[in-house]
Amino acid sequence: MPLIQIFYCFLLVAALVLMIVGLYLALKIKKIATGGTIGKSMDSIIALVAIFLVGYVAAFFLPTLGQELTLLLVGTVFLLGAGFVVLVTVLVHRLLEKVLKALETVE
Repeated sequence: MPLIQIFYCFLLVAALVLMIVGLYLALKIKKIATGGTIGKSMDSIIALVAIFLVGYVAAFFLPTLGQELTLLLVGTVFLLGAGFVVLVTVLVHRLLEKVLKALETVE
C-alpha cells in the first residue's frame, strides 16, 4: 500500500474518532437543553453530525468509486458543511443576544 494511502486512512480514522466525540458531546448537550434556543437547534446539529459521520465512513471507499460519484459525495459534504457552519453561527448569535439581554436587565 502506498504511503499516501496509509496517510489518507490515518487522517480518516482520526476524523472519524473526532466526529464520534462530537456526536457524543452533541447528544450530551441535547440531554441538558431539551427545549428553548439550544434544544431546538441541537436536533439539526445532531442530524448533520450523524450525516457527516456516515460521510466519513463512506470516504474510506472513495478510492474505489468512480470520479462522478466521488465528486457528488464531496460536493454534498461541502454543502452540508456550509449548512452546519450557518446553523452553529445562528445558534451562537441567538445565545449571545439572550445573554446580553439578560445582562442588561441585571444592570
